[in-house]
Amino acid sequence: MWSDLPTQSDLPAVTFGELSFTFSELFALVSHNADIITRMDATYIVTDSSNPLTCWIIALATLFTGKRLAILNPKIDNNQRSSMLDNLDETFAYYEAEIPRNIPSIRKLPSLKRSLEDPWVVLFTSGSSGNPKGVVHSFGSLQEAAKFSNRHLQANRSMKWLQSIALHHIGGFMILMRSLVGRQSVVLCQDYKRLAETIIVTKPDFLSLVPTQLIDLLRVRDCCEVLSQSQGVLVGGASLSSTLITAIRQYNLPIIVSYGSTESGAMLLGSKLGDVLYPKFCGRPLMGRNVRLNKQDKLEFSDEGSFLGYLSHGVFNPRPQWFLTSDRFAINVQGDFEFLGRDDRIFQRGGENISPDEIISRLESEEVGLNYDMLGWPDERLGHVPYLIVMGSQPHISQLLSHIRDRLAVFQRPVKIFWQSTLGSSDKWSRQRFEQALASGELVEIWNQEG
Repeated sequence: MWSDLPTQSDLPAVTFGELSFTFSELFALVSHNADIITRMDATYIVTDSSNPLTCWIIALATLFTGKRLAILNPKIDNNQRSSMLDNLDETFAYYEAEIPRNIPSIRKLPSLKRSLEDPWVVLFTSGSSGNPKGVVHSFGSLQEAAKFSNRHLQANRSMKWLQSIALHHIGGFMILMRSLVGRQSVVLCQDYKRLAETIIVTKPDFLSLVPTQLIDLLRVRDCCEVLSQSQGVLVGGASLSSTLITAIRQYNLPIIVSYGSTESGAMLLGSKLGDVLYPKFCGRPLMGRNVRLNKQDKLEFSDEGSFLGYLSHGVFNPRPQWFLTSDRFAINVQGDFEFLGRDDRIFQRGGENISPDEIISRLESEEVGLNYDMLGWPDERLGHVPYLIVMGSQPHISQLLSHIRDRLAVFQRPVKIFWQSTLGSSDKWSRQRFEQALASGELVEIWNQEG
Protein backbone atom coordinates (compact mmCIF):
# COMPACT_ATOMS: atom_id res chain seq x y z
CA MET A 1 0.00 0.00 0.00
CA TRP A 2 1.11 3.57 -0.65
CA SER A 3 0.61 4.36 3.03
CA ASP A 4 3.55 2.06 3.75
CA LEU A 5 6.00 4.52 2.18
CA PRO A 6 8.16 5.95 5.02
CA THR A 7 7.88 9.54 3.78
CA GLN A 8 8.04 11.08 7.27
CA SER A 9 10.35 8.58 8.97
CA ASP A 10 13.53 9.83 10.67
CA LEU A 11 15.16 6.41 10.33
CA PRO A 12 18.39 6.42 8.28
CA ALA A 13 17.64 5.73 4.62
CA VAL A 14 20.65 6.12 2.31
CA THR A 15 24.34 6.89 2.52
CA PHE A 16 26.37 7.83 -0.54
CA GLY A 17 29.92 8.88 0.18
CA GLU A 18 29.76 11.91 2.48
CA LEU A 19 26.00 12.28 1.98
CA SER A 20 23.51 10.66 4.37
CA PHE A 21 19.74 11.10 4.43
CA THR A 22 16.87 9.93 6.58
CA PHE A 23 13.75 8.74 4.83
CA SER A 24 12.05 12.12 5.40
CA GLU A 25 15.07 13.92 3.92
CA LEU A 26 15.18 11.49 1.00
CA PHE A 27 11.53 12.14 0.21
CA ALA A 28 12.13 15.89 0.46
CA LEU A 29 14.62 15.47 -2.39
CA VAL A 30 12.10 13.25 -4.17
CA SER A 31 9.44 15.96 -3.86
CA HIS A 32 11.83 18.64 -5.20
CA ASN A 33 12.64 16.55 -8.27
CA ALA A 34 9.03 15.46 -8.77
CA ASP A 35 8.09 19.14 -9.21
CA ILE A 36 10.60 19.39 -12.07
CA ILE A 37 9.73 16.06 -13.68
CA THR A 38 6.01 16.90 -13.67
CA ARG A 39 6.68 19.74 -16.08
CA MET A 40 8.60 17.57 -18.55
CA ASP A 41 6.72 16.76 -21.75
CA ALA A 42 7.43 13.01 -21.84
CA THR A 43 5.87 9.77 -20.64
CA TYR A 44 9.18 8.08 -19.80
CA ILE A 45 11.99 9.57 -17.76
CA VAL A 46 15.29 7.99 -18.83
CA THR A 47 18.41 7.81 -16.69
CA ASP A 48 21.35 5.47 -16.26
CA SER A 49 22.76 3.76 -13.20
CA SER A 50 26.14 5.55 -13.07
CA ASN A 51 25.03 7.53 -9.99
CA PRO A 52 22.87 5.29 -7.77
CA LEU A 53 21.70 8.16 -5.55
CA THR A 54 20.29 10.31 -8.35
CA CYS A 55 18.91 7.21 -10.09
CA TRP A 56 16.99 6.21 -6.94
CA ILE A 57 15.69 9.74 -6.37
CA ILE A 58 14.40 9.85 -9.95
CA ALA A 59 12.79 6.44 -9.54
CA LEU A 60 10.87 7.53 -6.45
CA ALA A 61 10.01 10.91 -7.96
CA THR A 62 8.29 9.27 -10.92
CA LEU A 63 5.85 7.65 -8.47
CA PHE A 64 4.48 11.13 -7.71
CA THR A 65 4.28 12.34 -11.31
CA GLY A 66 2.57 9.58 -13.25
CA LYS A 67 5.71 9.23 -15.36
CA ARG A 68 7.42 5.93 -16.06
CA LEU A 69 11.09 5.20 -15.54
CA ALA A 70 13.62 3.55 -17.88
CA ILE A 71 17.08 2.72 -16.50
CA LEU A 72 20.01 2.16 -18.85
CA ASN A 73 23.35 0.47 -18.42
CA PRO A 74 25.99 3.25 -18.66
CA LYS A 75 28.42 0.82 -20.33
CA ILE A 76 26.40 0.42 -23.53
CA ASP A 77 27.21 2.40 -26.68
CA ASN A 78 24.93 4.79 -28.56
CA ASN A 79 23.72 2.12 -30.99
CA GLN A 80 22.66 -0.20 -28.17
CA ARG A 81 21.07 2.68 -26.28
CA SER A 82 19.01 3.57 -29.35
CA SER A 83 17.95 -0.06 -29.81
CA MET A 84 16.72 -0.23 -26.24
CA LEU A 85 14.88 3.09 -26.32
CA ASP A 86 13.20 2.13 -29.61
CA ASN A 87 11.19 -0.34 -27.52
CA LEU A 88 9.43 2.37 -25.53
CA ASP A 89 5.82 2.94 -26.55
CA GLU A 90 5.63 6.64 -25.66
CA THR A 91 7.80 9.76 -25.65
CA PHE A 92 10.86 9.92 -23.40
CA ALA A 93 13.28 12.47 -22.00
CA TYR A 94 16.59 12.24 -20.16
CA TYR A 95 16.85 13.64 -16.67
CA GLU A 96 19.60 14.00 -14.05
CA ALA A 97 18.30 14.54 -10.51
CA GLU A 98 19.01 17.76 -8.63
CA ILE A 99 20.38 17.55 -5.09
CA PRO A 100 20.19 21.05 -3.57
CA ARG A 101 22.90 22.11 -1.11
CA ASN A 102 20.17 22.67 1.49
CA ILE A 103 17.55 19.95 1.69
CA PRO A 104 14.14 21.50 0.99
CA SER A 105 11.45 21.04 3.59
CA ILE A 106 8.35 19.11 2.59
CA ARG A 107 5.19 21.04 3.11
CA LYS A 108 3.20 18.39 1.33
CA LEU A 109 4.30 15.61 -1.00
CA PRO A 110 2.57 15.62 -4.40
CA SER A 111 -0.33 13.23 -4.64
CA LEU A 112 0.60 9.82 -6.01
CA LYS A 113 -0.33 9.71 -9.67
CA ARG A 114 -0.59 5.96 -10.20
CA SER A 115 -2.08 2.79 -8.77
CA LEU A 116 0.10 0.02 -7.41
CA GLU A 117 -0.56 -2.00 -10.58
CA ASP A 118 0.32 0.71 -13.12
CA PRO A 119 3.52 0.29 -15.19
CA TRP A 120 6.37 2.03 -13.37
CA VAL A 121 9.90 0.92 -14.25
CA VAL A 122 11.45 -0.58 -17.38
CA LEU A 123 14.65 -2.61 -17.10
CA PHE A 124 16.21 -3.86 -20.30
CA THR A 125 17.28 -7.38 -21.09
CA SER A 126 18.37 -9.34 -24.17
CA GLY A 127 16.32 -12.39 -25.10
CA SER A 128 17.56 -15.44 -26.98
CA SER A 129 16.61 -13.69 -30.23
CA GLY A 130 19.23 -11.08 -29.48
CA ASN A 131 16.71 -8.22 -29.56
CA PRO A 132 16.80 -6.03 -26.45
CA LYS A 133 13.40 -5.67 -24.84
CA GLY A 134 12.02 -3.85 -21.84
CA VAL A 135 10.82 -5.76 -18.80
CA VAL A 136 7.98 -3.74 -17.27
CA HIS A 137 7.26 -3.81 -13.53
CA SER A 138 4.73 -1.98 -11.41
CA PHE A 139 5.57 -0.61 -7.98
CA GLY A 140 3.19 -3.21 -6.59
CA SER A 141 4.98 -6.14 -8.22
CA LEU A 142 8.41 -5.06 -6.95
CA GLN A 143 6.98 -4.26 -3.53
CA GLU A 144 5.64 -7.81 -3.25
CA ALA A 145 8.92 -9.28 -4.50
CA ALA A 146 10.76 -7.25 -1.86
CA LYS A 147 8.43 -8.50 0.86
CA PHE A 148 9.00 -12.11 -0.20
CA SER A 149 12.77 -11.59 0.03
CA ASN A 150 12.75 -9.70 3.34
CA ARG A 151 10.62 -12.40 4.92
CA HIS A 152 12.97 -15.12 3.68
CA LEU A 153 16.01 -13.21 4.95
CA GLN A 154 14.36 -12.20 8.24
CA ALA A 155 15.56 -8.66 7.64
CA ASN A 156 14.37 -6.06 10.17
CA ARG A 157 14.56 -2.26 10.46
CA SER A 158 17.84 -2.25 12.38
CA MET A 159 19.71 -3.90 9.52
CA LYS A 160 21.78 -2.27 6.78
CA TRP A 161 22.12 -3.18 3.11
CA LEU A 162 24.99 -2.46 0.75
CA GLN A 163 23.98 -1.73 -2.84
CA SER A 164 26.68 -3.85 -4.43
CA ILE A 165 25.15 -4.32 -7.90
CA ALA A 166 24.31 -1.53 -10.37
CA LEU A 167 20.69 -0.36 -10.49
CA HIS A 168 20.10 -1.24 -14.15
CA HIS A 169 20.27 -4.86 -12.93
CA ILE A 170 17.22 -6.20 -11.13
CA GLY A 171 19.55 -7.49 -8.40
CA GLY A 172 20.73 -3.96 -7.66
CA PHE A 173 17.32 -2.28 -7.95
CA MET A 174 15.77 -4.82 -5.60
CA ILE A 175 18.33 -4.04 -2.89
CA LEU A 176 16.86 -0.54 -2.74
CA MET A 177 13.29 -1.84 -2.92
CA ARG A 178 13.95 -4.20 0.02
CA SER A 179 15.45 -1.37 2.06
CA LEU A 180 12.48 0.90 1.24
CA VAL A 181 9.80 -1.70 1.99
CA GLY A 182 11.58 -2.87 5.16
CA ARG A 183 12.58 0.66 6.27
CA GLN A 184 16.19 -0.45 6.39
CA SER A 185 19.18 1.74 5.61
CA VAL A 186 21.30 1.19 2.51
CA VAL A 187 24.81 2.27 1.59
CA LEU A 188 25.11 3.14 -2.09
CA CYS A 189 28.30 2.02 -3.80
CA GLN A 190 30.45 4.81 -5.27
CA ASP A 191 33.00 2.59 -7.00
CA TYR A 192 32.41 -1.12 -7.67
CA LYS A 193 36.15 -1.57 -8.19
CA ARG A 194 36.61 -0.63 -4.52
CA LEU A 195 33.83 -2.88 -3.25
CA ALA A 196 36.07 -4.69 -0.73
CA GLU A 197 37.09 -1.38 0.84
CA THR A 198 33.45 -0.27 1.03
CA ILE A 199 32.47 -3.51 2.77
CA ILE A 200 35.29 -3.17 5.32
CA VAL A 201 34.31 0.44 6.13
CA THR A 202 30.50 0.10 6.17
CA LYS A 203 30.10 -3.44 7.61
CA PRO A 204 26.71 -4.20 6.01
CA ASP A 205 24.28 -6.78 7.36
CA PHE A 206 23.20 -7.82 3.85
CA LEU A 207 24.55 -7.52 0.35
CA SER A 208 23.99 -9.24 -2.97
CA LEU A 209 26.78 -10.46 -5.27
CA VAL A 210 27.43 -12.40 -8.43
CA PRO A 211 30.05 -15.19 -8.12
CA THR A 212 32.71 -13.10 -9.91
CA GLN A 213 32.45 -10.39 -7.24
CA LEU A 214 32.65 -12.95 -4.44
CA ILE A 215 35.76 -14.57 -5.95
CA ASP A 216 37.49 -11.16 -6.01
CA LEU A 217 36.41 -10.31 -2.44
CA LEU A 218 37.78 -13.61 -1.11
CA ARG A 219 41.27 -12.34 -1.96
CA VAL A 220 40.97 -9.63 0.72
CA ARG A 221 41.26 -11.18 4.19
CA ASP A 222 39.83 -8.18 6.09
CA CYS A 223 36.82 -8.20 3.79
CA CYS A 224 36.25 -11.91 4.44
CA GLU A 225 36.25 -11.25 8.19
CA VAL A 226 33.57 -8.57 7.80
CA LEU A 227 31.46 -10.76 5.53
CA SER A 228 31.68 -13.65 8.01
CA GLN A 229 30.01 -11.40 10.61
CA SER A 230 27.17 -10.27 8.32
CA GLN A 231 23.61 -11.59 8.43
CA GLY A 232 23.66 -12.85 4.86
CA VAL A 233 25.50 -12.63 1.55
CA LEU A 234 23.15 -13.32 -1.36
CA VAL A 235 24.88 -14.89 -4.35
CA GLY A 236 23.05 -15.34 -7.65
CA GLY A 237 23.39 -14.99 -11.38
CA ALA A 238 25.35 -18.23 -11.84
CA SER A 239 26.01 -21.52 -10.07
CA LEU A 240 28.75 -21.80 -7.45
CA SER A 241 31.80 -23.83 -8.45
CA SER A 242 33.32 -26.47 -6.17
CA THR A 243 36.40 -24.27 -5.74
CA LEU A 244 34.30 -21.31 -4.64
CA ILE A 245 32.28 -23.44 -2.22
CA THR A 246 35.52 -24.66 -0.61
CA ALA A 247 36.63 -21.04 -0.08
CA ILE A 248 33.21 -20.12 1.37
CA ARG A 249 33.54 -22.90 3.93
CA GLN A 250 37.10 -21.88 4.76
CA TYR A 251 35.97 -18.38 5.75
CA ASN A 252 32.64 -19.53 7.23
CA LEU A 253 30.67 -17.06 5.13
CA PRO A 254 26.86 -16.81 5.58
CA ILE A 255 26.06 -17.45 1.92
CA ILE A 256 22.47 -17.50 0.70
CA VAL A 257 22.25 -18.91 -2.81
CA SER A 258 19.52 -17.27 -4.86
CA TYR A 259 17.93 -17.70 -8.27
CA GLY A 260 15.76 -15.17 -10.02
CA SER A 261 15.44 -12.98 -13.08
CA THR A 262 14.49 -9.49 -14.18
CA GLU A 263 11.02 -10.84 -14.94
CA SER A 264 10.55 -12.33 -11.46
CA GLY A 265 11.66 -9.26 -9.54
CA ALA A 266 14.88 -11.09 -8.57
CA MET A 267 14.69 -13.79 -5.91
CA LEU A 268 12.41 -16.74 -6.74
CA LEU A 269 14.45 -19.51 -5.12
CA GLY A 270 16.79 -19.25 -2.18
CA SER A 271 18.75 -21.30 0.29
CA LYS A 272 18.81 -20.72 4.03
CA LEU A 273 21.73 -20.34 6.37
CA GLY A 274 22.96 -23.77 7.36
CA ASP A 275 22.08 -25.43 4.05
CA VAL A 276 24.88 -27.56 2.63
CA LEU A 277 26.06 -25.86 -0.55
CA TYR A 278 26.97 -27.77 -3.69
CA PRO A 279 27.26 -26.88 -7.41
CA LYS A 280 23.91 -26.41 -9.17
CA PHE A 281 22.06 -25.95 -5.82
CA CYS A 282 19.58 -23.04 -5.95
CA GLY A 283 17.53 -23.54 -2.77
CA ARG A 284 13.75 -23.74 -2.65
CA PRO A 285 10.87 -21.41 -3.64
CA LEU A 286 10.43 -18.46 -1.30
CA MET A 287 7.21 -18.37 0.71
CA GLY A 288 4.57 -16.66 -1.43
CA ARG A 289 6.21 -17.44 -4.76
CA ASN A 290 4.41 -19.80 -7.14
CA VAL A 291 6.92 -21.94 -9.01
CA ARG A 292 6.59 -25.18 -10.99
CA LEU A 293 8.42 -27.26 -13.59
CA ASN A 294 6.78 -28.21 -16.89
CA LYS A 295 7.17 -31.57 -18.68
CA GLN A 296 10.48 -30.42 -20.18
CA ASP A 297 11.76 -29.49 -16.67
CA LYS A 298 11.66 -25.78 -17.51
CA LEU A 299 10.82 -23.47 -14.65
CA GLU A 300 7.58 -21.46 -14.72
CA PHE A 301 6.37 -18.86 -12.22
CA SER A 302 3.23 -16.88 -11.50
CA ASP A 303 2.74 -14.60 -8.49
CA GLU A 304 2.24 -10.99 -7.42
CA GLY A 305 5.98 -10.28 -7.64
CA SER A 306 6.09 -11.04 -11.35
CA PHE A 307 6.52 -8.49 -14.14
CA LEU A 308 3.62 -7.03 -16.11
CA GLY A 309 4.96 -7.83 -19.57
CA TYR A 310 7.50 -6.90 -22.25
CA LEU A 311 7.94 -3.76 -24.30
CA SER A 312 9.34 -4.61 -27.72
CA HIS A 313 9.49 -2.23 -30.69
CA GLY A 314 6.89 0.03 -29.13
CA VAL A 315 4.39 -2.74 -28.44
CA PHE A 316 3.46 -3.93 -24.95
CA ASN A 317 3.02 -7.70 -24.67
CA PRO A 318 1.40 -8.71 -21.36
CA ARG A 319 2.83 -11.59 -19.38
CA PRO A 320 0.93 -14.88 -19.58
CA GLN A 321 -0.49 -16.19 -16.32
CA TRP A 322 2.44 -18.62 -16.04
CA PHE A 323 5.72 -17.28 -17.39
CA LEU A 324 7.97 -19.92 -18.97
CA THR A 325 11.73 -19.46 -18.55
CA SER A 326 14.49 -21.09 -20.58
CA ASP A 327 16.05 -22.57 -17.42
CA ARG A 328 15.84 -26.28 -16.70
CA PHE A 329 15.83 -27.72 -13.17
CA ALA A 330 15.62 -30.96 -11.27
CA ILE A 331 14.04 -31.27 -7.81
CA ASN A 332 15.76 -33.74 -5.47
CA VAL A 333 14.15 -35.79 -2.71
CA GLN A 334 14.72 -32.96 -0.18
CA GLY A 335 12.80 -30.54 -2.41
CA ASP A 336 15.94 -28.64 -3.45
CA PHE A 337 15.99 -27.10 -6.93
CA GLU A 338 19.12 -27.99 -8.94
CA PHE A 339 20.00 -25.97 -12.03
CA LEU A 340 20.53 -28.13 -15.14
CA GLY A 341 21.17 -25.45 -17.76
CA ARG A 342 19.49 -23.15 -20.28
CA ASP A 343 17.67 -24.03 -23.47
CA ASP A 344 18.99 -20.93 -25.23
CA ARG A 345 22.58 -19.89 -25.82
CA ILE A 346 22.76 -16.91 -23.47
CA PHE A 347 25.69 -17.01 -21.05
CA GLN A 348 26.96 -14.75 -18.30
CA ARG A 349 30.26 -12.94 -18.05
CA GLY A 350 30.77 -11.53 -14.59
CA GLY A 351 27.03 -11.10 -14.03
CA GLU A 352 26.31 -9.55 -17.45
CA ASN A 353 24.12 -11.54 -19.86
CA ILE A 354 25.58 -12.06 -23.33
CA SER A 355 23.41 -13.30 -26.18
CA PRO A 356 25.45 -14.78 -29.07
CA ASP A 357 22.57 -14.01 -31.43
CA GLU A 358 22.67 -10.35 -30.42
CA ILE A 359 26.44 -10.28 -31.02
CA ILE A 360 26.00 -11.83 -34.48
CA SER A 361 23.31 -9.31 -35.46
CA ARG A 362 25.54 -6.41 -34.35
CA LEU A 363 28.68 -7.61 -36.10
CA GLU A 364 27.34 -8.82 -39.44
CA SER A 365 27.50 -6.12 -42.11
CA GLU A 366 27.96 -5.89 -45.87
CA GLU A 367 31.09 -3.75 -45.51
CA VAL A 368 33.03 -6.39 -43.57
CA GLY A 369 31.54 -9.40 -45.40
CA LEU A 370 32.08 -12.04 -42.70
CA ASN A 371 29.86 -14.45 -40.80
CA TYR A 372 30.16 -14.91 -37.06
CA ASP A 373 29.22 -17.03 -34.10
CA MET A 374 30.02 -16.69 -30.42
CA LEU A 375 30.58 -19.31 -27.76
CA GLY A 376 30.63 -18.86 -23.99
CA TRP A 377 33.77 -20.58 -22.70
CA PRO A 378 33.91 -21.64 -19.01
CA ASP A 379 36.00 -19.36 -16.78
CA GLU A 380 36.60 -19.86 -13.05
CA ARG A 381 36.28 -16.17 -12.13
CA LEU A 382 33.83 -14.75 -14.67
CA GLY A 383 31.62 -17.80 -15.22
CA HIS A 384 32.12 -17.63 -18.98
CA VAL A 385 34.14 -15.55 -21.43
CA PRO A 386 33.21 -14.89 -25.08
CA TYR A 387 35.06 -16.65 -27.89
CA LEU A 388 34.32 -15.20 -31.33
CA ILE A 389 34.32 -17.51 -34.36
CA VAL A 390 34.77 -15.85 -37.76
CA MET A 391 33.71 -17.63 -40.94
CA GLY A 392 34.53 -16.56 -44.48
CA SER A 393 37.65 -15.10 -46.03
CA GLN A 394 40.56 -14.62 -43.67
CA PRO A 395 39.88 -11.35 -41.79
CA HIS A 396 42.22 -8.40 -41.40
CA ILE A 397 42.72 -8.33 -37.62
CA SER A 398 43.04 -4.55 -37.24
CA GLN A 399 39.87 -3.98 -39.28
CA LEU A 400 38.00 -6.69 -37.37
CA LEU A 401 39.03 -5.34 -33.95
CA SER A 402 37.97 -1.83 -34.94
CA HIS A 403 34.62 -3.23 -36.10
CA ILE A 404 34.18 -5.03 -32.76
CA ARG A 405 35.00 -1.91 -30.73
CA ASP A 406 32.46 0.10 -32.74
CA ARG A 407 29.64 -2.44 -32.35
CA LEU A 408 30.03 -4.13 -28.94
CA ALA A 409 30.09 -3.02 -25.32
CA VAL A 410 33.27 -3.83 -23.41
CA PHE A 411 31.77 -6.82 -21.59
CA GLN A 412 30.56 -8.29 -24.92
CA ARG A 413 33.94 -8.18 -26.65
CA PRO A 414 35.72 -11.50 -27.20
CA VAL A 415 38.83 -12.55 -25.31
CA LYS A 416 39.84 -14.80 -28.21
CA ILE A 417 39.02 -14.85 -31.93
CA PHE A 418 39.09 -17.98 -34.09
CA TRP A 419 38.88 -18.31 -37.88
CA GLN A 420 37.21 -21.25 -39.59
CA SER A 421 39.83 -21.93 -42.25
CA THR A 422 37.82 -24.56 -44.14
CA LEU A 423 34.22 -24.68 -45.29
CA GLY A 424 32.25 -26.37 -42.51
CA SER A 425 28.74 -26.82 -41.18
CA SER A 426 26.52 -23.75 -40.83
CA ASP A 427 25.12 -25.09 -37.52
CA LYS A 428 25.56 -23.08 -34.32
CA TRP A 429 28.80 -23.83 -32.55
CA SER A 430 28.72 -26.04 -29.45
CA ARG A 431 31.59 -26.69 -27.08
CA GLN A 432 32.01 -30.22 -28.45
CA ARG A 433 32.10 -29.06 -32.07
CA PHE A 434 34.53 -26.28 -31.15
CA GLU A 435 36.98 -28.65 -29.46
CA GLN A 436 36.84 -31.07 -32.38
CA ALA A 437 37.38 -28.31 -34.96
CA LEU A 438 40.30 -26.89 -33.00
CA ALA A 439 41.95 -30.31 -32.75
CA SER A 440 41.48 -31.04 -36.48
CA GLY A 441 42.80 -27.67 -37.61
CA GLU A 442 39.43 -26.55 -38.99
CA LEU A 443 39.58 -23.67 -36.47
CA VAL A 444 42.66 -21.47 -36.02
CA GLU A 445 43.20 -18.99 -33.19
CA ILE A 446 44.06 -15.65 -34.78
CA TRP A 447 43.89 -13.24 -31.80
CA ASN A 448 43.62 -13.16 -28.03
CA GLN A 449 43.50 -10.21 -25.66
CA GLU A 450 46.67 -11.27 -23.88
CA GLY A 451 48.70 -10.73 -27.07
